[in-house]
Amino acid sequence: MFIRTGFISILILALVGGCEPSAQKFYDEGLQDYRRGDTAMARGMFRAAVYKDPEMQQAAYYLARCARADAERKFDERDIGAAMRELDEAVFYYGQAIESYPGYAAAVEEKASALELMGRYDEALRLSIWAKDNAGRTIRQLVNVAVQLEQRGDVDAALTKYRQAIAIEPNSALAYAELGRFFVRMGRTDDGVEALETAYRLSPSEPGVANDLRSFRDQTGVEVIQVEAVIPPESDAE
Repeated sequence: MFIRTGFISILILALVGGCEPSAQKFYDEGLQDYRRGDTAMARGMFRAAVYKDPEMQQAAYYLARCARADAERKFDERDIGAAMRELDEAVFYYGQAIESYPGYAAAVEEKASALELMGRYDEALRLSIWAKDNAGRTIRQLVNVAVQLEQRGDVDAALTKYRQAIAIEPNSALAYAELGRFFVRMGRTDDGVEALETAYRLSPSEPGVANDLRSFRDQTGVEVIQVEAVIPPESDAE
């Protein structure tokens, strides 16, 4: 039985209020159980959340983590068959989380690790390659949405999208470059230069970044990193 006092309270409130517990309530209960190390109870809550909302990627992710933790315990107990079944379930729910949110980097990494534990190395490699390509598309999509939001005057929402892009791929020169240009347009030149410098360090060949940094140094006097020494010669022709 995946019932405990807190969950009973939710059910009572649901009956009194004439509504069923939401996926979020199931998820919140499960997260409390997970943090206490009660993976059995947590799995029940996360399953209920996923049943209520199949697109709730965080519930699927933590359901996978519970299965992964139980698999590791089974390995310690030398119960290899049970451990492999738990890993199989973990892979399934990691996959569900990724389908709901392709940029879910943690889910991708942990699914690949679970596949490797199962000896499915080719699948793990294919997943890593797919994630790299897909993350690039996701970042470009987020940047495009950010530009559209900015054009409509919703600069706070635009900034959120740029930050989401960086959260998905912290080493994306594109995301940092576009964030830097956004800051400059908003009059936050220091922040803009800092983001552009990060973009340059990540990828000196990121289109336009070197020239943008030169321009800010020439036009505003802001001190920026020295870029000339490592810029490809053809960049001067941009």
